[in-house]
Amino acid sequence: MQLEAPDDSLRLLLANAWGGRLPQPPQPPSRRVEVIGASVSNGFGNRGHHEGRLGAPASHAMPPREASDPSQAFGPILGRLLQAECRVIAYE
Repeated sequence: MQLEAPDDSLRLLLANAWGGRLPQPPQPPSRRVEVIGASVSNGFGNRGHHEGRLGAPASHAMPPREASDPSQAFGPILGRLLQAECRVIAYE
């Protein structure tokens, strides 16, 4: 597979992967869930306090990436329970 040619043009070559043909994508779920909300909607801080958050003791502070887990926010959990595709639109 070659992703970039020397002349900077984009090329995708399938040699023997999947017999030279792309496999069919899986069928999308028949249900969809869309969550629109604030930072709680995307799991911001759901695992702990992050560094720089007002009121968070420095001894308990976590890096922001470790303090949040979007897969454990209520929208994605609901999507998995309903076997639905989940889309989250959130702001901080």
